[in-house]
Amino acid sequence: MQTHTLCALQRAETKLEPLVFVQHQLGHASIQTTMVYLHLVHERANQAVLAYDDELNDWMEGQWQKLKCSPGSI
Repeated sequence: MQTHTLCALQRAETKLEPLVFVQHQLGHASIQTTMVYLHLVHERANQAVLAYDDELNDWMEGQWQKLKCSPGSI
């Protein structure tokens, strides 16, 4: 489930709490059970951000190399 989906749920007219929504989706009887898994969500989000950052850095490096090697560059 995407983070933006959870944010949209919270902004909706029902003002559904995202954590409660996830609790129901996972079939947990207790919110504490759902909260046990929150660290996994944060880890995955951090990994995704770092991977995207690496991808952007690689792309920027490629653009810089093209600029340096292009004919007529200063």
